[in-house]
Amino acid sequence: MTGFQIWFVVFLVLIGVVGVFSLKRVKDSESFVTANSSLGFFQIFGNTVAYCIGSYALLTNSGMGFAQGATFIFAPLAFYVCVILTPVLFAKTVKDNEITTVPQFFTQQFGKGVGTYVVLIVGLFSIFVLIVVQILGLSSAITTFFDMDINVAKVISFVLCVGLTLMGGMVSVSRTNTAQVGIIIVGVILMAAISLSRVGGFEALLSAMPAEKSDPLGLGFAEFVSLMLISGPGVLCNQVMWQTIASAKSKKTAYTGILAGALVGSVVSVSAVLIGMAGTQFLPASTGQDQVYPAMIAVLFNPAVGGIFVVTLLAAILSSSTSLILGLTSILGNNVYKEYINPQATSAQMLKIFRFLSVAAGAAALAVAIAVNNGIWSFYALITPFATVALVCPSIVSIFWKRTTKPGIVSAMTLAMLVSLVWQLMGNPLGMAKVIVGMLVSLVTVVLVSLVTKNPEPSGNTQK
Repeated sequence: MTGFQIWFVVFLVLIGVVGVFSLKRVKDSESFVTANSSLGFFQIFGNTVAYCIGSYALLTNSGMGFAQGATFIFAPLAFYVCVILTPVLFAKTVKDNEITTVPQFFTQQFGKGVGTYVVLIVGLFSIFVLIVVQILGLSSAITTFFDMDINVAKVISFVLCVGLTLMGGMVSVSRTNTAQVGIIIVGVILMAAISLSRVGGFEALLSAMPAEKSDPLGLGFAEFVSLMLISGPGVLCNQVMWQTIASAKSKKTAYTGILAGALVGSVVSVSAVLIGMAGTQFLPASTGQDQVYPAMIAVLFNPAVGGIFVVTLLAAILSSSTSLILGLTSILGNNVYKEYINPQATSAQMLKIFRFLSVAAGAAALAVAIAVNNGIWSFYALITPFATVALVCPSIVSIFWKRTTKPGIVSAMTLAMLVSLVWQLMGNPLGMAKVIVGMLVSLVTVVLVSLVTKNPEPSGNTQK
């Protein structure tokens, strides 16, 4: 075995040990999904960083830095602004009403039907897509350091992601996330610094790049806004973020832990872009975007030392994947199984359901990952905007405007997704991406329809 492979295996063994010990602490469904709402600052901080810097942050940002250069360097920041805004907008509602899922919020506001509709949107267009992204990212890393078929690597990735989740749920995830965060932060920032030093510094790197890739403000306005909207607002209604808030022992802990995690995560994401930019001086132009980060590890370091940086990549991906699987499991268990199939399910029964759903969700994500061959960014940018246009504006409006109605919410979600789909099929006329058009349609529709309709039943608004 090479040094890279030894580090890889040792890290997985250590994480497995943590998971086994956590398994003993999970006695019911509440501890599996939210750790009984007992997580402190460092655990919330760790969970936030873990969510923010998985496959997307490391592999996609480094790949986009490689492909687009300095023009992409500010694109990740919109995501982190929205991460910070999430507890500001939603922590009071989530904690005061003991909400653990995004669909549960809409169910309390507008009834079961709307909540179920949101289950489909959040589950399919947001969380499920991100689980697929983590499997794609981990398999890409595995094939860089192990000589194996990519589909075999995807199966191994599924086993690792789901296995760690099953061991201890949120208890295991929060422990491993907290332990891994330090490794991730130091490793990625150090790797960025070494990459820049090898090319003579940031200014020398810009000078060596083509003019169209060397200007941090070089993106056109429409393309810049589109990138911001694709990667940013969707986090406001992301199940993992809401579940992180629900897991915090207090609203203050949620605010401070998520704020700190977002600030650190932004530094890590920008560091990944810098690694990709430096990669233009070391790697062939034909290098796949998903391969840039692991390829840079192999180029910059000998296996004995470089294995440390392999661990940072594995830590980032596994941390995100387990949080995402828990998020989807929570939605399906609470808002589908307990809502419609077995409302009287005990905590012990729900624990079994959550574990079964973790395997089922992971297996479905594996099947999609095996079928995807066009890269992480292409897959992510194609699907996730539908969740963004459907949920962001209706969620914010329904919290802060008492006049919001059920017809307004449903029509806004539906019309925004339909218009976005048609706009994409038309080739994004006027140079405007579907996410821009969809969010405008969503905002206008929820306001106008709410003004001319009434709720057919008491809305039970949670925060007015």
